[in-house]
Amino acid sequence: ELSKISGTSTDIESSMYYGLNSAFIVKDNSNVILNNSSITTKSDYSTAFFATGMSTTATLTNVSLSTENKNSNGLSISESSSINASKVNIITKGEQSAALKTITNNSEIIIDDSTLITEGSNSPIFEIKGKVEATNILATSTNSNIAVLENSSSLSIIESELTTTSYNIDEKLSSVFFLYKSNSKTASNDSGSSDLT
Repeated sequence: ELSKISGTSTDIESSMYYGLNSAFIVKDNSNVILNNSSITTKSDYSTAFFATGMSTTATLTNVSLSTENKNSNGLSISESSSINASKVNIITKGEQSAALKTITNNSEIIIDDSTLITEGSNSPIFEIKGKVEATNILATSTNSNIAVLENSSSLSIIESELTTTSYNIDEKLSSVFFLYKSNSKTASNDSGSSDLT
């Protein structure tokens, strides 16, 4: 069991893109195997599990990830790293806190047999600039889209149940999936389009 109950980020950009202030970080051509474990954070900009760096890999099995504050994702990944996750339970409660987030378009998450829940505003289940393959997922978002896909991202969902109860009063609608093109730091040379299957 790993719990991060306090601590403010000294560099918000480094927290968002490289995992500073996260509870667990694997980076720089490293590999980690995490089984039968739980990770909890209770501070801002504190992702539960973050993988970053060229050729970094992580395998998670029977792991629970929980975050309570803003800008604190369950599982984040950037810079050519990859994560294979199975039987993972993720719940985020703060605003702008996705369950799964791929930050660069060369990062990949493969996940199956898992439960994903987000409760905060602007906290989608999937926030993707890279690639995600999800199989047999039970996901619920109470205040956001199911998925936000940016630029050359790819999301494949197989045999899963996805629910959102978010409702935009002003626009009289609720989006399940949102695809868009941005000019963000991690997408400046990216001219491709998103793929949703």
